[in-house]
Amino acid sequence: MSDGAIDNLSDIKVSKVTLSFLCSLIGLAAFITWNASSIANRIGELEETVVEMQHINGGADSAVLARLDNLERQINGIGPVNTEEVEEDLADIEELIEELEQRIDEDIGWQLGDMWWRIDVLTEVLRTRAWGQELLDQQLGPQGW
Repeated sequence: MSDGAIDNLSDIKVSKVTLSFLCSLIGLAAFITWNASSIANRIGELEETVVEMQHINGGADSAVLARLDNLERQINGIGPVNTEEVEEDLADIEELIEELEQRIDEDIGWQLGDMWWRIDVLTEVLRTRAWGQELLDQQLGPQGW
């Protein structure tokens, strides 16, 4: 295998904030799709009703025509959705994610540096004792760390 290939699914790291953001987007898309499907279903049922009434009555009566006119006005009144607020919120969330990722990276770097410093100090303390030096030689070899 090549050096850069991922052998295990657990090697993939994704921020919890990023996952939450993606889940929110998926939920929003599902909600919009569900509503669009519901409206399309209602329009389909209305078309079936109109065809059935035309077949039964040999044409459309005034109540059906009035209802169709009302629906046509409602459909014409549906315009493009104003997405400015959603886009602004997304931009704010993206900035927040970037800031959180930077803070997390800085914190991890600091913690790793502190951990290595503590390991070095403890190793030096162990080397001051004969039993500690012997233990380190057994575990790490005579060259040590």
